[in-house]
Amino acid sequence: MAKYPTEAEIRTGLTVPDPKDLWLVQHFLKFMGSHADLNQIGAWMVLFLRQTGIKAIVSVDPNGRDSFDHNTRTITLATPSLVIALHEIGHAKFGRSELIACQYSWSLIKWADPALFAKAVVNGHRLTL
Repeated sequence: MAKYPTEAEIRTGLTVPDPKDLWLVQHFLKFMGSHADLNQIGAWMVLFLRQTGIKAIVSVDPNGRDSFDHNTRTITLATPSLVIALHEIGHAKFGRSELIACQYSWSLIKWADPALFAKAVVNGHRLTL
């Protein structure tokens, strides 16, 4: 079972994201808002992966579990959440570390829309918009 980082651990490592990643998130928020449906987020994830060169497959399964399978390089998205989508992309990009995946997703939201990030709710390692 994964060890989930604390909010303090996550906030300590927030960094300015890659400009291409940031641009893609900013434009998603501009056109879709923070509450898109599962299929919209899944389709955007495919575009994001292609544009950033990350090799992974996206599977949208509302009855499944949000996850990244390192063996098959498959991201399963079950929750219509941009933050969860970015978290799983973080695993595809950086590996198994929960801390790095959290820092990646939180950093992208923080720099893409600082006002939205300021209003987000933190529950343990989860950020909810």
